Amino acid sequence: ISLYNKNKNLQNNYDNTVAKLNDVEKDMQVLKQNPNIKMASMKGLEASPSSYATVYWDTTSHDVYLLANNLPAPASDMQYQLWAIFNSKPVDLGVFDFKKEKLLIQAKNAQGAEAFAITLEKKGRSNTSVPEGTMYVMGKL
Repeated sequence: ISLYNKNKNLQNNYDNTVAKLNDVEKDMQVLKQNPNIKMASMKGLEASPSSYATVYWDTTSHDVYLLANNLPAPASDMQYQLWAIFNSKPVDLGVFDFKKEKLLIQAKNAQGAEAFAITLEKKGRSNTSVPEGTMYVMGKL
């Protein structure tokens, strides 16, 4: 019975790992097969110099994908928000939870962008169209 339970547990772990790997491969296919995708490497700013994230922007479909390479875990009352910078003005691309399970996070579409940035904002803000928090990373296309 003990070996049966261990085997069942190992099988569940294996199935979960395969599912995560399939998700990663699917995410990477989105990026590899599209010549219209531009990448913006966002390097850490004064608030968090070791932070790093990458945005992939499809210039045709305007889809935006975020790879949160290295961002510190926020406090429970905080969340990250992604911004596209267009004509020197920030445009909200959505807030995201800090979850390591998902490699690529799909954000709102961006019609135009010169740069991208991520700020750390209070959860539950009523007006998410204007950045209020600290900017952690920023990068130009």
